[in-house]
Amino acid sequence: MDIPVTDRLLHAHGFATDTPDHLRALTGDDAVAREAAVEHLAGAVIHEGTPWPATGPVAAYVADLVRARATEDAVHEALVDFLAEVEEAIEIAEDDGGEAQQRADLAELGRDLEAELALVHTTKDLDLQFVDEEFADLVLTHAYLGVLAVAPAVREALATASDDA
Repeated sequence: MDIPVTDRLLHAHGFATDTPDHLRALTGDDAVAREAAVEHLAGAVIHEGTPWPATGPVAAYVADLVRARATEDAVHEALVDFLAEVEEAIEIAEDDGGEAQQRADLAELGRDLEAELALVHTTKDLDLQFVDEEFADLVLTHAYLGVLAVAPAVREALATASDDA
């Protein structure tokens, strides 16, 4: 499985440049790294129920791991919990009008997240951007579009996990 995260995706603590190593650790031999990876999913990739632009691609990767039962039992359970939290974010986005509404919100904002992140990436001053409420809305809208895009994979993995239980 390819690690889906680029240096232009955000999680709750900034650019998701640390996420690929955490994803690799989920199937690795280092117990401390696996534990840190699980904490990273719950504390950065989705934070207190809020998705980030990295959430969708990471959820797709985690869904593959869950469907393949590619991790030890304790990690598998934590991954299922992560996907359940992503499912809650998906349901929020669907209740808010789904992809059509998110795309309308994006058009209304009239801003390009990728272009803005390219500028921020060079200065490394992401905190300054979040003073701009529209930037925060732009990030959240992209996050909801991301989780909506992976909803089928998340739901399939959760169904597989439920069948295995």
